[in-house]
Amino acid sequence: MQNQIKMQLQRKEAVFFNPVYHKALLFTLAGSLLLAGAGLAGILDSLDKAFHYAFEDAGGKKLIAQFSAQAAAYITKPGRATALTYQTLYVCLAFITLHVYLNHYKKTKIAAGFYGAICAICIVLFLTGKVVSGSDWPSKLREHLTSFLISPFPVILLAATLKTTRQVKIYR
Repeated sequence: MQNQIKMQLQRKEAVFFNPVYHKALLFTLAGSLLLAGAGLAGILDSLDKAFHYAFEDAGGKKLIAQFSAQAAAYITKPGRATALTYQTLYVCLAFITLHVYLNHYKKTKIAAGFYGAICAICIVLFLTGKVVSGSDWPSKLREHLTSFLISPFPVILLAATLKTTRQVKIYR
């Protein structure tokens, strides 16, 4: 019984037993993270088309024909659904990459707290921008934070910071 408990506790700290598979998975995730950042225009265009076709299939052809003149100016900019989908997928990929790199559940929780705090701040700034319509500082600050969030900088920052920290045991 004690051996089973020990093995379960050790398994939480070392999820990947084979270092070759671990490095290959980490390399694949980091490469796909960089490709997702480099191919932003293509990804946004594909997501826009997918949302457009899904909207047409849901019965939105009449609305698209009705607002075609207004849509011409909007086509150059991705829609909110497209941007939100891309940002969510990018943050998830970055978080998975950090989880594989750190390979420790407590450090992963810290990274999740960091990403969660930034996302919560962005939501609060979005709502503040809707309530306070006279000023544009909340939307500009939110745009800067989301640009920061979907860049590789948080991954590099958290990977370097959390990998070098030692495990601290707290006795209660």
